[in-house]
Amino acid sequence: MFYLETKKIICPFCGSEMNVQPSKDYVYHICECSTCGHYVQKVYPTNAMDNLKDETASFLFYAGNEAFHEKFDGYMSFMGDKSYYDNHYAQHHSVRYISEEEIRAFYPHTFAERISKILLGFATLAGFWGNAINLTKNELISAMFIKRIGKNGEQMNEEQMHQQIAAVTEYLKRNDYATFGFGNTDVRITLLAEGWKRIDDLQRSDDNNKKVFVSMAFNPGTDATREAIRAGIVEAGYSPEFIDEIIHNHQIVPEMLRLIRESRFLILDITDPNYGAYYEAGYALGLGKEVIISCSKEVFTKDYTAKEVSPYAKYLKPHFDVAQKQTLVWDDHNDLTKKLSEWIKAIIG
Repeated sequence: MFYLETKKIICPFCGSEMNVQPSKDYVYHICECSTCGHYVQKVYPTNAMDNLKDETASFLFYAGNEAFHEKFDGYMSFMGDKSYYDNHYAQHHSVRYISEEEIRAFYPHTFAERISKILLGFATLAGFWGNAINLTKNELISAMFIKRIGKNGEQMNEEQMHQQIAAVTEYLKRNDYATFGFGNTDVRITLLAEGWKRIDDLQRSDDNNKKVFVSMAFNPGTDATREAIRAGIVEAGYSPEFIDEIIHNHQIVPEMLRLIRESRFLILDITDPNYGAYYEAGYALGLGKEVIISCSKEVFTKDYTAKEVSPYAKYLKPHFDVAQKQTLVWDDHNDLTKKLSEWIKAIIG
């Protein structure tokens, strides 16, 4: 696809000024927003996520914003036709397909869940106790899940948005969770001891935890399996976490262990060989977390005593004795999505 010259427009989600490159046929825009990060959006004949502007703004802030994830190159969220993504972007591992279902699953549906996500987000931004956070106004609105769009689709005015911000910040201050210093262009946020204590409780609690860590082999041949697992998790009302999609500046193993600790449960797909995935599952089991194991029927029923594969059996054959767990065996990727969603609802709730 060919793109035209870059120009500046207003981000349809957060309202920040951003750089955009329209495609030659004007169907897609490649966008670079300081608040929402890098994303590709279908804009013709209708705008992707046009009915989820507030939800998408917060999702993009937490999923793809450079200020949130430090500096990185090439990462993009794609919002448009799945078939178009498969044909033009699927081979680029730095471009993620984002569905409406994933955004809806991420967005908090209660006030308690909203406060929990805000505190956990602030903790990630701060990194450690005592470190202050500086956010622009648009970043703060996205981070706090503030509504920019009214019930009738109209843009809320400054006073309406200020009232929402004031209500949330007052709650956080009243509970000694954080302090806020508002300047002309940004706000300085400092998490207090009670805030960090609450964050520790949230990270240990499963009640509001929708994160699911996925352990599997990551390579071009497993992309379809990855997306089928993602769809099954989202359909069950949870939020998938793939280590290669988490942008961070830390060593990979400590970061992986942290994500497992903070996840509600773990999905282990053993279709493709990956010894590291067994380690991750064992770590999760040691923490007392539920592990759901899946494997394709083709691999599950394969005869590894056959002459052509027996010399490599110890490398190729999945280990079905992981804590004597029952294995979800799937026929194809549609079957994987359906069964995984059903298993999660039955086992986790």
